[in-house]
Amino acid sequence: MLAIVLVTLWEHMLENRLILSPLMAIKDNEWSTSILECMNTMRKQRAFHDVLLCVGKHEIPAHRAILACYSPYMADQLQLSKIPNKEETMLRKDLVEIDSGSAEMLVEFAYTGKLEITGQHVSSLYHASNLWQVQKVKQRVGFSPR
Repeated sequence: MLAIVLVTLWEHMLENRLILSPLMAIKDNEWSTSILECMNTMRKQRAFHDVLLCVGKHEIPAHRAILACYSPYMADQLQLSKIPNKEETMLRKDLVEIDSGSAEMLVEFAYTGKLEITGQHVSSLYHASNLWQVQKVKQRVGFSPR
């Protein structure tokens, strides 16, 4: 819901008179969510993405800025990675430490804040979220390997 807030500012005039000066501020509480939803849709359509995370032959399109905001590990990895030449804008990042299912789930979570975990993925998702330093997922998975 778009909330329009009218704020009034008072200014003191030389004649000691106060005048009302309206200022309009707009705040859309759903803005961030709608932007991420749109970026996720574009990512899935392989439009405007700037990184391909590669796990074996599996490619996961994403946006570097989203991954860097979401994961300290990915921020470091992407900062260290160089785009091969100036003509290319796409970065290919090979991931060898995690499986494609876990990588896909973590990327999806970065855009949606939602994660559906089956029992068979708990261990690998715990490992991946630990590696990527995604504490919310790691804590929610609640698996601690012995």
